[in-house]
Amino acid sequence: MNKRGVEAKTLITIIILVLSFSIILMFYFYLSPKAETAREACRNSVVLRGSTLGKQVVRLNCETQDVCIAKGDDCGARPIDETIKIQNKEEFLDELTDLMYGCWWQMGEGEIDYLPRADFTDKYCAICDRIYFSDNFKEDTELSVLPFRDLYGYMRGKSTPDGENNLLFEFYKTNTLEGVRDSFLENTEGVVDIYGLNYNFARGDNGYALVTSITKKGWGGTIVGALVGGVAGVAIVGFVGVTGGAGILVIGAVEAAGAVAGYGVQELFGGSEQATGGTGIIVEGPDDTKLMPPAIMINDADVMKDLECSDFSSLA
Repeated sequence: MNKRGVEAKTLITIIILVLSFSIILMFYFYLSPKAETAREACRNSVVLRGSTLGKQVVRLNCETQDVCIAKGDDCGARPIDETIKIQNKEEFLDELTDLMYGCWWQMGEGEIDYLPRADFTDKYCAICDRIYFSDNFKEDTELSVLPFRDLYGYMRGKSTPDGENNLLFEFYKTNTLEGVRDSFLENTEGVVDIYGLNYNFARGDNGYALVTSITKKGWGGTIVGALVGGVAGVAIVGFVGVTGGAGILVIGAVEAAGAVAGYGVQELFGGSEQATGGTGIIVEGPDDTKLMPPAIMINDADVMKDLECSDFSSLA
């Protein structure tokens, strides 16, 4: 009996030591002064949240960053955390995809379930960055009007920092533009063709939001057209037909003079020059979750509301 008692006491001591070490390690990384950037601090908290114990005690230490992308000037008096100066389209695509990968990296690169609780099933969203553009940038249509195809094509040719994947595969699990295009066409019943849509970053006075999301519930299959303001219409398409583990989420805003609520998506998306919103492909995540890799969306309260997202900072 004495031997069994000693063994039980030893086992209890080991368990206590392991738990104590885990908690100390957790708070060391969570509060570590070595977290030199906001993204590193965020990623540390995401990693800890992803642990079994972390889901119960760790709050995400993540803050939305305000970023200005400028050509020769800045974004005025608006408070900005980082200003990125570019001169041409190549530099713009490189910086924009860097921001997208930075968002993906800080939120666990699609490998961590950072939901706040094991039983949390709602959409849990992170607005990594709010992106604004200088006046000179907006006036340069070579920069401000960006075909979807060009963005996805650049991702295909750009490697992740470790060189293991290109960004297209890293985000969307496909190596071809045709794969992305076919997914959009299939899951939006032929409405959204990435070969004929553009971002128009000259629109949107409130800038754009770089958003990613995780959920266990999934996204709905509804298509909603909403009118915002008098002239600009916002087409919100939350259409996810998850076939083969992937689906499509499209959030868009279009300039639609004379548009009325209830117009079909084809009418609202009519004209490739008008698309000013963002798109995201839904992919499978860890632990039966579904992920929306970083997507560029117009920074509009109604768009975020219809996406049914909440900023992660508002959730425990």
